Amino acid sequence: MDKKQEEKLVQDLRNANRAASFAASQTDDGGTCNMDFVLIPVGKNCPLGSRLSKKLDALFKQFGGYRYSGRWYGRGYGLSYTHGQANKRASATVAARNVLKDWNARVIYIMD
Repeated sequence: MDKKQEEKLVQDLRNANRAASFAASQTDDGGTCNMDFVLIPVGKNCPLGSRLSKKLDALFKQFGGYRYSGRWYGRGYGLSYTHGQANKRASATVAARNVLKDWNARVIYIMD
């Protein structure tokens, strides 16, 4: 990842956090408790590249992100928005994914 891509990622992560906060503030927190999160994958043909790295670990950590490696969803970086436990969390997650779509972000829906 070059410097220009890194700067865009930082700006997009910052904007995703803002969008998530705003979406959650506009939503009632009714519904089923969930553990939804945004996953930005790494791998062949992914904008982040093909590997997890310490550099990306540090960058995502600044925005509350974490390294994710799971059997069902693959490898990448997760972003959880804990503005609520039900609809607030779901709407925050979708808003953040919409900002991060250039990074092949997707929402992983997990109901508790």
